[in-house]
Amino acid sequence: MLWGEGFPLGDNVMAVIPVAQIIYPDGTNLEGVGVKPDQVIELEKDDLLNGVDTQLQAAVDFLRSTINR
Repeated sequence: MLWGEGFPLGDNVMAVIPVAQIIYPDGTNLEGVGVKPDQVIELEKDDLLNGVDTQLQAAVDFLRSTINR
């Protein structure tokens, strides 16, 4: 996870150049690691081909459950 500066190259095109690395006070660096999810939802090709996005559905279900509390 890097901080970047954007430079327009033309219509609807921009280059983003990393200019700083973010390291948290406890030494945590997210570069190359990312944020670990609380819940892993597999995304299967066959599900997608059948019009089922398991990750999207899990996100919708989670949001609905938080709204209805």
